[in-house]
Amino acid sequence: MPADKVKKLQSDKYSPEDNLTHLSKKFHTSLVAAAIRTQSLRLFENKLVDWAKKRQAEELRLKSEQKAPGGDFYNTAISRIDRYYANAVINAESSGDMAIAKAASMLGVTLKTYHKTVDKILEMA
Repeated sequence: MPADKVKKLQSDKYSPEDNLTHLSKKFHTSLVAAAIRTQSLRLFENKLVDWAKKRQAEELRLKSEQKAPGGDFYNTAISRIDRYYANAVINAESSGDMAIAKAASMLGVTLKTYHKTVDKILEMA
C-alpha cells in the first residue's frame, strides 16, 4: 500500500472505520493489514487495529456459521438409484458374481466412494 496513495484516498468526511474499510477494498487487503499500514503512516489512532481485528474475527465467525450451499454427495447418489436394483447389484458384488469395479459403475459411483455408498444404501433398507 503506497503511502502517497493511502494518504490521497483517506478522507476526513468519513469515519476512520469507513476509511479503513475503503482502503482495504481498494488495495485488496484485509482490514487488519490496512489498519497496520495506516498506523505505521500515523493516519489513525492505534485503537483502529484492535477494531479491525475484532471486525475481521466477527466476519470470519459469521462466515463459518453459514452452512455451505449444496447437498450431500451420498444422498444424491442414492436418490438416483432404485432401491431394488441397488440391492441386486450389492448382492451380486458381495457374492463374488460381479467385480467391484463393475458394481460401482452400475451404481454410478467411483471405486473410492463405492463402500460408503453401499453402507448408506444398506442403512436405508
